[in-house]
Amino acid sequence: MKKAIEELAYTPNLAARNLKTGKSNAILFIVPNIGNNFFSTAVEELETYFSEVGYRLLIASTKENVTREAEQLHEINSSMVDGVILASTAESYDQLMQYLPHTLPIVLFDRSFDAINLSSVVCSSAPQLSEAVTALYKKGHRRIGFIVSRRRISSAQERLGAYLHVMEQFGISDINTFIKESEDDYAKVEIGCAQLLQEGTTAIIASDGAISFYTRHACIQMGKILGKNIEIVGYVDAPNTDLMIDYFATIKLPIREAAHKAGEEIISCIQNPNIIHKIELSATLIFRQS
Repeated sequence: MKKAIEELAYTPNLAARNLKTGKSNAILFIVPNIGNNFFSTAVEELETYFSEVGYRLLIASTKENVTREAEQLHEINSSMVDGVILASTAESYDQLMQYLPHTLPIVLFDRSFDAINLSSVVCSSAPQLSEAVTALYKKGHRRIGFIVSRRRISSAQERLGAYLHVMEQFGISDINTFIKESEDDYAKVEIGCAQLLQEGTTAIIASDGAISFYTRHACIQMGKILGKNIEIVGYVDAPNTDLMIDYFATIKLPIREAAHKAGEEIISCIQNPNIIHKIELSATLIFRQS
């Protein structure tokens, strides 16, 4: 039989196999931005993991558009995939509830919603960010800016909340003056940096990896010297860590571990649909060596 298959160059009909077994052996990963280092690293890790356990990984990008995400979710059915890993761009569960394929296991990744009956895998960095802001304050900084990308999503809310809590504890007034909203767009980050520097900001917290990279570049372009007349607390959410050296502190997210856990969790949900896990992995805080 094997020889005949090789001679005929036979390839299995996946659609027919799906009908027979009731399984597609495919997992769909819905990501907000495939070009973002965080999610491209997650894709790479998931592809490796699923190939080892006999599954294929399919990718769909929402481009941070809630309507696009809802359409993608609405079109999914159990004949296409066995499960979905979702990094949602929605602000609340209510925005997506009616579109979720309730016949399929779903694992939320990186971005989650409160009090819902779905498994999730997230990277927590609030304690690390709080420690970094406290260290800046103790070093003498009082005008500490925060550039946040898409504050509607849970990870951004967690990080912004940690920043606000520390600033309020130290009695810093007019905190909102130091918060600038942006997206994964250099021009917008540059505007936010310029406004903060004009307001006398001496340190900036960047809310994710892309924003950290843009903030660093913008400050250098404006003639600032990192570690001397401006300090940056940045995120590294991909294996490349060469930008750590001139950040005041770097918050490194366990992206590969989180992606691997998400892969394990969706397989677990397929095998045991009624078991829900809320998995939270901790970031690592690294201070610049002086």
